[in-house]
Amino acid sequence: KMVGNFKSKRQEGFTIIEVLIVLAIAGLIMLIVFLAVPALQRTSRNTTKRSDASKALGAVGEFTSNNNGNVPATADIATLQASANLSSGTTLSANIYKTQATIGSGTVVGNNEIMIATGVSCDSSASNTTATTLTAANYSAIVKDSTTRASVALFSVEAAGGKWTTQCLGS
Repeated sequence: KMVGNFKSKRQEGFTIIEVLIVLAIAGLIMLIVFLAVPALQRTSRNTTKRSDASKALGAVGEFTSNNNGNVPATADIATLQASANLSSGTTLSANIYKTQATIGSGTVVGNNEIMIATGVSCDSSASNTTATTLTAANYSAIVKDSTTRASVALFSVEAAGGKWTTQCLGS
């Protein structure tokens, strides 16, 4: 009567293949998240930098309006810095430049600085430079001499691979 004593056994739990498939899918999702997060953070920092450049230009416009049309000079940097209310860590460069030539011979703008220039405008036909290290000439190349009251904010935004790209925002 051995034949009647065999009962079918029900298997419970997961097979090793099922577990490996779930782990592979979870790993793929984690990889996608880890690759996407730095790009999202970079985009957020770049948006903040553009906003700060816009605030700086607003401070220049306000200064000009409050001073009978006179554009700010280097001595007015502290006033502009306070008025612009920039994000933490972002500052205005130490000089205000008046021509394309003075920008090209000026001090390189740090990655957390915004350079103010008056008497120039953004050159729409110029190409922004992307490099690991930007020079004053890179900023000079994206502006052109203009009217005395024209103002621009020059700054850099993060690009992929630890590089920076020049940007010009005009009033």
